[in-house]
Amino acid sequence: MNDTDPEMAHRYREMLMRLTPARRMRMVSDMWDTAKVLSLTTIEAQTEAEIRVALFLRRYGHEFADTEREKIVAHLRSRAGCRDGAA
Repeated sequence: MNDTDPEMAHRYREMLMRLTPARRMRMVSDMWDTAKVLSLTTIEAQTEAEIRVALFLRRYGHEFADTEREKIVAHLRSRAGCRDGAA
């Protein structure tokens, strides 16, 4: 859905394009960090592994078939388990 007036969208894009590439990259990074914080506030997990799994499922889970998704989840759990002792 796009309810932004086309003229306003054009003006906004022009404004963004006047920024330096480094500034635009910082903005993207800040938005990504904000999205992660918002996601984490709704995840009730006990271990780093389960947080990683929950973030993956929320962000990308719908993009994979069940078998692929299960393999990725197993891998995330095993990797995080190596660092924090949780499996």
